[in-house]
Amino acid sequence: MQTNDPEKLRALAREWGPGATDAQLRQALMTCWLQLPSDKRTAAALENEFRRLVDRLFADFREDSAAFGIGGDIPK
Repeated sequence: MQTNDPEKLRALAREWGPGATDAQLRQALMTCWLQLPSDKRTAAALENEFRRLVDRLFADFREDSAAFGIGGDIPK
């Protein structure tokens, strides 16, 4: 959603605030945990895989931002 309407942006911020972000990240972490092979389910393995996915996500975002002119520059 792209808008310059301040009230719509405030409503979006209320709906998708820090609590929602935290819940979504925790769900993603649990999904990653469940997808690890049972013999590799350790905190260290989970952290490595999750960080790998997040790093890839930011790299893709940077590429998409440059290609489509969306968002701002994300520091590396």
